[in-house]
Amino acid sequence: MSQRGAPDAVDMPALRLGGHVSTSALDPALVGMVSFGLLGEPVLVDLAPARSFDVVALQQLLSAMAARARSGHPTRLRLPVAAVARHQLRLWRFPDAVSAVTRTPFQHVVLAEDHAYFGEEWPAHAAGEGSHSPRASVHAYLSAQHCFGLRPYPLTDPGTRQRMLPDEVSHWGGHALMRLLESVLAGPAADVLRVLVQEMVSGVPQRSHASVALIGAQLELPGSADGTGVLTISEWDDGDLQPYWLRKAIGTGPLAREVFRVHRAGRQMESYHARRRPLPDTDDAELLLASVVRSSPYDPDPAEGGWGSHRIYSLYKSVVDTFRGVLRIDSGRHRLEVSADPLGGYRIDLASGPRLPDQQGCLVSARLPVRDA
Repeated sequence: MSQRGAPDAVDMPALRLGGHVSTSALDPALVGMVSFGLLGEPVLVDLAPARSFDVVALQQLLSAMAARARSGHPTRLRLPVAAVARHQLRLWRFPDAVSAVTRTPFQHVVLAEDHAYFGEEWPAHAAGEGSHSPRASVHAYLSAQHCFGLRPYPLTDPGTRQRMLPDEVSHWGGHALMRLLESVLAGPAADVLRVLVQEMVSGVPQRSHASVALIGAQLELPGSADGTGVLTISEWDDGDLQPYWLRKAIGTGPLAREVFRVHRAGRQMESYHARRRPLPDTDDAELLLASVVRSSPYDPDPAEGGWGSHRIYSLYKSVVDTFRGVLRIDSGRHRLEVSADPLGGYRIDLASGPRLPDQQGCLVSARLPVRDA
């Protein structure tokens, strides 16, 4: 069934998302959409009661819409009733992202009754706590410049593939953004560009069958209405992160010496180290775990013909050691989070199974704590 013309029928199964749309709210909704047999039918994503959004949750939602589009199943959207929530979606380029992942004009995905919102005046910002601080003013300026939110990249265009990394380097290297990050992060702002952005983005063109990517960014300042003091940087693409790719991702160079304490529901804590090699018939969860544990500071770099740090190794070292944050990887029905262990080394929380939605492609996100001035 194609998505031609503005949809106006609403008697379809609905995925209703209200309040603050976060991963914890979206996970059961996406699981329910599939488990109740709705995957092959037209589905309405009802954002009418939504008031604010987490950027990673939006990437999860958009990845599900992308998977449905690839299977020929339409998804419709009802926009938030709250003007501030609609404004957030505009600032975050959500309409562009929807069009990119569904390959359908945004107005053809949105219910016809919501077309009245198109072209509306942007609401005045309510002055929240700390809204008059210099940092909040810079944040508001950068938000108005679409510095945060979603940046879609259709990878079927060779030119876009080539421009993706330079565009992101230019975006994150902006003077105002760098100065703001210098004032709020525990580590050097230059490492956000030098390590996190480059390592996340540079691997996307090499992922097999990737046709679209979304780069996400969100900065919540301490004291803001919904903010808990976190910078989120994330990347999703619809390429393969399957056993073949995971086996290639496992380090082949000199091994690191890090120790990981792995926590899984229903199991005792297990200690992993780089010399713990996965068995040939090991499952996807163990392969995902091995791709982190066995990542090496000295992996061969095929592009340069020399040696360089493995991307996953560079990511978790930077996120956890430099910025004291959490690195998360979602693939299939597996979610892995790397953080600092209070006993030393690293803690890995690995969740798997039917309580998680089936993440299409690969979603990598870093959450870095933001300090008060």
